[in-house]
Amino acid sequence: MSDFEELYRVFIKTQPAKSAVQEVKRLHPDLSARQAAAAAQNLAELAYNLDMDAYFNPEIREGSVSRNWNNQFRALNRLQPEQLEALVAYSEIYADKVMPCAANETEDAMLRAVFAMSARAMVLYAPDRLRDKKLHFLMASAAQKIADNGNRLTRGEKYSLAMSVFTNLYQDNPAAFFNRLGMIGKAVDGLTDRKNLGKVCEEIDNIYQNEGDITPVMARGFEKYVIPVVNEIPDFSTLSAEHDCSYGEYGLIGYTNKVLTSQWTPRSLNEAIGILKEVPTPDMVKRETIRTKAIQLEEAEFSGLRDFLHSETIGVSELVGHMLEYYHASKGGNNNAAQIAADKIKSDLRSCQSEDFASGYLDISRYERVIDRDSGLTAIEALQIVADNVRKNNAKPPLVNDPELDGLSQRFLLEGYTDTAAFGRFMEVLNNKIIQNIETQKIGISPQMVDLMFWCDKKCTNLLKDRDFEHQCGDHKSPWFKQVALFAELTNSAETGFNRKGFDAYFKHVQAQDYFFDANNILIKRQRNNIFKLFQASKQACRQVGENLRRRLERSGRGSDEIDFEIEKLNGIYDQRNRRMISGNLVGEIFKLNDFKKPSTRLGERYAEEMKRKVQLERPVEKTLLKIFKTKSRRD
Repeated sequence: MSDFEELYRVFIKTQPAKSAVQEVKRLHPDLSARQAAAAAQNLAELAYNLDMDAYFNPEIREGSVSRNWNNQFRALNRLQPEQLEALVAYSEIYADKVMPCAANETEDAMLRAVFAMSARAMVLYAPDRLRDKKLHFLMASAAQKIADNGNRLTRGEKYSLAMSVFTNLYQDNPAAFFNRLGMIGKAVDGLTDRKNLGKVCEEIDNIYQNEGDITPVMARGFEKYVIPVVNEIPDFSTLSAEHDCSYGEYGLIGYTNKVLTSQWTPRSLNEAIGILKEVPTPDMVKRETIRTKAIQLEEAEFSGLRDFLHSETIGVSELVGHMLEYYHASKGGNNNAAQIAADKIKSDLRSCQSEDFASGYLDISRYERVIDRDSGLTAIEALQIVADNVRKNNAKPPLVNDPELDGLSQRFLLEGYTDTAAFGRFMEVLNNKIIQNIETQKIGISPQMVDLMFWCDKKCTNLLKDRDFEHQCGDHKSPWFKQVALFAELTNSAETGFNRKGFDAYFKHVQAQDYFFDANNILIKRQRNNIFKLFQASKQACRQVGENLRRRLERSGRGSDEIDFEIEKLNGIYDQRNRRMISGNLVGEIFKLNDFKKPSTRLGERYAEEMKRKVQLERPVEKTLLKIFKTKSRRD
């Protein structure tokens, strides 16, 4: 007979033990008396293994058991008898690994609460593995890392962290929970300041919130790249503002996590470049400047502006720009321009669900208020500083810590530099590096590389836009043009891989065409198909994230109207991303390749007129894409 069995033979005769059996029976009225007694005995054995000595005190009065069992531990009463039986073995492992971390009786009680959290998580996420010792060790190890006194966390911080680690957020996706558990374990091992653990958990949850999943790829990227980035960021907990973002939105930290945990694929590159457009600035120093000015701007009473800037709401960059336009047009007496800017401000605020604030944004006196008495800074001056810091510098190619790429890109520091041959050589090097990373299935896209690809997209767009008719006629046969088309293929496709031979064969067909409009029609058709596939992938992602959001809101008790409102907001975010896929970028310019450019010579003018007579031009493709996509969406 074991020590516990001997103890229980005595304890079962006491009133508290009988009360425990009655409590089990009350919670599970379908159980027989024997099953209820067995369940109560399993609960007692859990208490015994976790050193809950007061539970077995013969002098304990009826009802006093509740005072010795905290609410987390008492919730185990609600588990099924067979689940409790399986958890007894887990409690033995937990007692050996975790309970020694307690420095006093208060911490003993806290760690018993953590046991209960982890046990319920096992039941929720792996009900068919409750007797699996590997699972027992995994969960106990996670709890041990939380309880480790080397973390320098207070008892309250450990408790809060445990609640975050053993969350029920992932009940629809157990695999994501266990991938997340591994990520948290790596964070405990890798973080230099474990005070950031709670915030790191939030950031992982934000990844899940925006992606609808946590995959092994994300977990590997998190360990290799995100944890070192967190260690390099002072005051990470302060900078992390994603808890203020709407569902589906990314702030700077969320965007950084997104790209660093992504595998190199054309689809993920397209997502990264698209999301970068939403982030006010990818620069940490500029971000802190924006946050500081946002606080000062509260003195001017632009309702909601501080929150929009701090939470990096999509469209806040445009809002600030339109505020500046409105002020300068109003002060300059240009009423027409002021009205246009005012309408844009109202539209911006409407997209933030805050149109009621518009009157304050149209009050010129607020722009001229002094918001910092020490320096005399006015609101309009602070807005200009914010605008300067959210503006992305498309003229200057960013450095990526790659000697070959940096050496080639810096010759394009001058915005007007248009050596297409040199640009083609640079693009060839960049494209080859992108292809290599795709082929090797590399995990982790550096934000600097996304910056460079964003710059390249703009550079390619401007080069195509500025061509004259004479060059337009032969561009499709030039090496640099092939590299531009290849870059478009690598960054504007829903594919998860890349077929180099397939692309070469396709582009050989393009170059074989005698007339540019025939060659460009092939390009346009291919890119149009790519965009439709991207739209479909975006639609699927929106549906997945939306379903995850709906379940989460329903579990939190939100009403149907509020849930529908949040889902509609999410759909709006994805709709904006779809629009940006074909607006003001390389794809949009490819769709215009058959728009006749302006000739530079008289001979070119005559030839252009001859070509126009031969060609019946179609409507620009990009103007019909969203209309077609929306029609397809309604049908679906």
